[in-house]
Amino acid sequence: MSRTRATLTGALAALLVALAAPSGAATAGAPSSSAPRAAAPSATPAPVPTDGGLLAFVRKNQIYTATQSGTSVRRLTSAGKNFRPHWSPDGRRIAYVHELPGNVRDIWVMNADGSNEQQVTHLGDTSEPAWSPHGAYLAFGADGTPPYASYGGTALQEIRSRAPFGSPVPFQGDGDPNFDPRVQGTLDWAPDGTRIAFASDYYPDSPDHYLLVYTLATHEVDELLAVGGSCCGEGFLADPAWTRDSGSVTLSALVYADGDPQPAGPSIWTVHDPDRARTTFPEVGDRDVDYSATGHRMVFSHYSRIFVADSDGTHRRQVLVGYHPDWQPTFG
Repeated sequence: MSRTRATLTGALAALLVALAAPSGAATAGAPSSSAPRAAAPSATPAPVPTDGGLLAFVRKNQIYTATQSGTSVRRLTSAGKNFRPHWSPDGRRIAYVHELPGNVRDIWVMNADGSNEQQVTHLGDTSEPAWSPHGAYLAFGADGTPPYASYGGTALQEIRSRAPFGSPVPFQGDGDPNFDPRVQGTLDWAPDGTRIAFASDYYPDSPDHYLLVYTLATHEVDELLAVGGSCCGEGFLADPAWTRDSGSVTLSALVYADGDPQPAGPSIWTVHDPDRARTTFPEVGDRDVDYSATGHRMVFSHYSRIFVADSDGTHRRQVLVGYHPDWQPTFG
């Protein structure tokens, strides 16, 4: 497993300097975590992605769908608190977090119209879910020790996305518990199936908050970004979302130098792997990006409003009131 920061201290120092300057816009059948969820060979032509599809989002702790223009709003959930909806890769189902009183959280799934709600995990402290590229599994963080805590991180695990769900299986580390993958709230599985990006505050290094990448084939955890501690300013990193080519991670970042005033909200960053170059969208308060199936369009929240835009941030347009948006994949 990687034990180096891969030039992150210097990279973060450069980012902090750049902030002031504008930048470019285990039961039988349980899953095994020993190999990437790569595509199986198929003679059938791959479906062609489109920019169609509904938007799933949250308003007052309930999940809704709407068109991209903000019309045909439909409420899908009603009991308890429900948030962090994520469409399945085929656009037919939604995985989400369901919370009971006492901050007890588990992952549920439902059909696109809100029918057939099913509880997937019975752990009580789960993070948001992330679909594997072909929809067979859900990745998440949990230790099975409710209630959910907003600090410390929980073990990166996976579980089947269809009944019988079986028992969750932790993703393997290299045997050193100091480097086991532990999730703090948000994560995303790369479309090529090889890696999972996740926010964490658990890593044997000085900073307080990290954006880490777990590689399924090698079980290595690598540091993509870090903030806090003795080297890297103040703030947080959250809401990772892979670009459709699996080459970059877009995230919500609030980062500022020690002694500077704290910004009013996060901004959207895209970190390009492997050189860790950064593209920053200039609007303070933007966060929580998801891409259309083509990757040409995106949806994101700005405080309590939801916008759609081109993937470079241009042509932004408010369409809804709410948060935690997610774009339904569609194919021609």
